[in-house]
Amino acid sequence: MRQKSLLEFKGRIVCASVAASGDRLSKMTRKSSPGLATERDSVMIKNTTLTGAINLSVHFGVAKIVLLGIDQKTTDGKHWHHTPHPWNPTANCWQRQQMDMPRIAEDLKALNIPCVNASPGSALALWPIVNLEDHVA
Repeated sequence: MRQKSLLEFKGRIVCASVAASGDRLSKMTRKSSPGLATERDSVMIKNTTLTGAINLSVHFGVAKIVLLGIDQKTTDGKHWHHTPHPWNPTANCWQRQQMDMPRIAEDLKALNIPCVNASPGSALALWPIVNLEDHVA
């Protein structure tokens, strides 16, 4: 099912998986050093793919980042908004993920790219928590 959906998808396909291949695929290199990767073919992904998504948006030249669905916590015993992964979350996963964020925030500030979090109730308080409706055109 996933392969069929991917083949039918008309937009840009980007990944940082060493196992991925395909003629329509833009493959990125994962970097785990702190902060945004500046190389256009690299993204910073250490403890969370959120950092890679932010890094990729910077490479694409965004003027502003509005985070959605970044709650960074377990709610009603659930760790994800989607079908659970086949592995259990590791201890202190949210704290480890949040350790990657301050340097990303510094880099965004240096680039004059504002970032806000439109995820009500989010435990990630590094960026202002806002109403999504106030940040869509």
